[in-house]
Amino acid sequence: MLNWQTCFSQIFYLWKKPYTINNRTMIFNQVKKFLLLQGSGEIYIIFILGLTMIAAALISGGIEEKKDYPTKTKPTSRITGIPANDNPDTYELDVSEDQKKQATPSPLLTPLASESALADLAVPSLRLTDINGNEKTIFDPGERIYPKVTFTNQGTKRIYSSTGFIFSQIYAHQPQPATQGQKSDVKIWMKNGLYAAGSTKTYEARPNGINDWFFRENHFWTLSTPGTYTARAYINYDHDGIESDYTNNQTTITYRITNKPTPTPTAKPTQTTNTQSSGVGNINTPPNGNTCGKYSLNNPIGKNFGDPNCNFTKDKLYSWLKTQDAANADYWFYTVIPCEAPGYNPNTYYRCGAAGCTPDPAGAWGLFQMGRGRNGPYDHGDVNWPAQVINATTYRRNLGWHGWTYWACAKSRW
Repeated sequence: MLNWQTCFSQIFYLWKKPYTINNRTMIFNQVKKFLLLQGSGEIYIIFILGLTMIAAALISGGIEEKKDYPTKTKPTSRITGIPANDNPDTYELDVSEDQKKQATPSPLLTPLASESALADLAVPSLRLTDINGNEKTIFDPGERIYPKVTFTNQGTKRIYSSTGFIFSQIYAHQPQPATQGQKSDVKIWMKNGLYAAGSTKTYEARPNGINDWFFRENHFWTLSTPGTYTARAYINYDHDGIESDYTNNQTTITYRITNKPTPTPTAKPTQTTNTQSSGVGNINTPPNGNTCGKYSLNNPIGKNFGDPNCNFTKDKLYSWLKTQDAANADYWFYTVIPCEAPGYNPNTYYRCGAAGCTPDPAGAWGLFQMGRGRNGPYDHGDVNWPAQVINATTYRRNLGWHGWTYWACAKSRW
């Protein structure tokens, strides 16, 4: 016969077992029987005891069965020692090559498909420069060519990769789109960081260029055969970074290798005093103190060196330029001279000022701002204006195309 002691023992037995839905139901059934067996005199005390045991069973059985759950720890990035929440979006991650090789993807950092699909790398600009950073599309045979490229993430999420980096390639001549995993033909490649959404960065391979240290092997290439070539930049070339669109990861620029005529040294023309034939007067007139009513003789010698005959006019200058360098007369007259000597002043002198100091300690003289012989006999601007024209045109001609680099105001011809 079931009595309250037997019922109580069964409740206690079920209470000690692991918590399950079935055990909980059996406990309630036993309590129900327990209460029905008791009289009204004992029912209140036993009812309270039953409720207490039920509560204890529910509390002690709150965890289904004891399991060894993993300890929750702070996830780290794929690269050892860089916390995942240290916001690498804002800077380029950089570790040693050994760390890079040892780095493996972490399941904790694998992005959701919906997230990774929102990163989108692109190449908005590829340009080519010489060693001085001048952007050009025409180079001499054997001249060093340095890439200058801009990369951007135009998506709304940071780019993810298994290595923690993005790798990019530069090709000297790649007219057709490069294929996935295709390496540079001139071994010019970069190791870039993880681009944050909307971030843009420019890289110059030339020495001391912008972010030049990202180029890991070569920095320039040269070509000896004249012709037209197509340079190409390819970001995320191996597609290790997860993007929504890989079709805009490349861009190109067309450039030419052109043979310049070998300059033939030109003898300095015989100076003449025949004013009838030249219209420039005596080229050999030495400096004097004549201000011609318009010159301030603010130079180390305190004399009128540029127009000692007081016969300078812009018309005569242009005609003389046509005589000495007809092909470039307009460029000299309209571009170089007004930039080097504002106001077409043949007595212009400059040594140091807001633009810095001249390379020649003797300063810059005349219409072409040349020196006092530091670079040879034609590097003289401290002479009569017709001689200034002869020296400048001859100096440029003797050096060929590179002769223009003497003048900052002739940068468009560099």
